[in-house]
Amino acid sequence: MQQFTRGYVATFYCTYARLDGTAVDPPDPRVSIWEGPVEIVPDITMIYISAGFYYATWTIPGTQTTGIYTALYKGTIDGIAVQGSEDFEVILQGGSVTPGIPDFYCSWDDVKACLLGLDIGDLPATLMDRITNFHIPALKNEIDTFCRQNFNRTTITQYFDGSRTETLVLPRRPVKQLLYCNLRVIPSISWFTFKRWRHINVVDSEGYTIAVQGGPEPIGTAQPPYNPSDYVWETTIEKADLLVDCANGILVIPPRILYLEMQAIPFWNYTFLQGNNNVEVTYEYGYDETNFPKDLRRAASLLVACQILLNKGIVSSAGANSMSIDGVSRNFGGTPYAALIEDYRKQAYQTLEKFKRITI
Repeated sequence: MQQFTRGYVATFYCTYARLDGTAVDPPDPRVSIWEGPVEIVPDITMIYISAGFYYATWTIPGTQTTGIYTALYKGTIDGIAVQGSEDFEVILQGGSVTPGIPDFYCSWDDVKACLLGLDIGDLPATLMDRITNFHIPALKNEIDTFCRQNFNRTTITQYFDGSRTETLVLPRRPVKQLLYCNLRVIPSISWFTFKRWRHINVVDSEGYTIAVQGGPEPIGTAQPPYNPSDYVWETTIEKADLLVDCANGILVIPPRILYLEMQAIPFWNYTFLQGNNNVEVTYEYGYDETNFPKDLRRAASLLVACQILLNKGIVSSAGANSMSIDGVSRNFGGTPYAALIEDYRKQAYQTLEKFKRITI
């Protein structure tokens, strides 16, 4: 999570792309700032950097309340309104990053546990600050790149091509909560908005509870996305119009939707109708501090420990080992902790392999 100091300028970056990854320039890229449900800064026009890449700035008032805010990005791609969001924190002047779960995948205590028995008191204070403020967040990005997704709690809106089957696979998992799902014949003509989805398979393969069983039962004519007063939470699935396999990130339309039997929706065989970007899904995925996987946490700690060992080796020995062969001194450029660093990285990436998202 980004942190910005109040009284200073915050800069936000956003990338716009089609589902195939092709960069695209929307005609109306903009961002608004929200504090919970309250919009405190209306739409700011984003500034072009390069194809599909934009930025915007906000001068944070010196009196702004500290805490968590949301930047809501919006635009239009190929005639379809799209949006995405990211949370950020406004802090007091002089604040700094505090490594912790789930934003940076590990805490200082986790890293220290990997370095038990090793004296790191010889590292300069400035280097320790850099490890806290730069290396720990950077190692999160390294993990995200390797696994092809992030794991901290995130809300995202995506558009998919109808699969012609009753299932649709979401690219990010685990699913924390489904917020909205709309099926269209073509992107401009709505066919059906799901209202009574149910979360199933809410415990992942590692035994972590990643979502709440059940789903919304709308009150009256309430339409998603819901406010808490729009529904009651229902755990049974008899009236579900959509099943959400949270652990595997799969949406399933039941073969028979009971409450639709009295409604006239002809020629629908309860599948995601074939189309181009005709399924809109907003969902929350990832872990929080209560269920963050211990294996993923340890992998992050090992990678940060590697960076500390590398810096400690440079400080203590100028980063080079040499030996004499046939009277000639040869420099092999090693560090005192090279073997330990290699072992830690091997352990970390063996663990991360099982978290890697499979792409087709």
